[in-house]
Amino acid sequence: MLRNKSQRYKVSKSDFYEGKNFLANQSRLLNLTNNLRNTNKLNTDKNIRFYGVSFGQTTKEAVQHLGKPNYISRKKSVLKNHKILFYRITVCNVNCILQFHFLKDEFFLGVIEVKNTSIQLHKEITDLVRKKYNVQQEDWVGTLVDSEDNTLEIQEGMIQRMTYFSGSLSVRNEIQAQVAKIHVLKEKHGQLNHDMILKMI
Repeated sequence: MLRNKSQRYKVSKSDFYEGKNFLANQSRLLNLTNNLRNTNKLNTDKNIRFYGVSFGQTTKEAVQHLGKPNYISRKKSVLKNHKILFYRITVCNVNCILQFHFLKDEFFLGVIEVKNTSIQLHKEITDLVRKKYNVQQEDWVGTLVDSEDNTLEIQEGMIQRMTYFSGSLSVRNEIQAQVAKIHVLKEKHGQLNHDMILKMI
């Protein structure tokens, strides 16, 4: 028996959230530790936190503060010891998805994504963020940096996004080390394929 269209094309909860994973794209992983990725930077005297959660807090502490997540990522990550909690919230009457990324049980990356909404509604959200961190320039877009080198990047486009990243050197070094290992493995794999092709021709 054929299922109706809504049943055939219904996206599972797992596929929906896993598809939102900000770090599913390895280039984003590289950009996280690249300080030159956004030259429009502004210092703030406010401590950057993500929805009340401070960088370095554990998953247990985050859940105690936020409540039960809507989804916990179970898909294998490019990072080892990486865990993601997803929450759905409403900001300015707009549905948003929050991602809390943990590395070795330490909160290091937060992402809030606002999709398919009007420019005006997104402006209201970003205005609230600018006001919170004492940004005087109207419509400013770029990266805010606090006294501990934690960053908050405001992006605009088809998918409006704000990315919060830990300034912890140990976290950044760990990510860089893992990325370097990934590159070494890719190069070895590429060389093996090259050698196999040479043997075949």
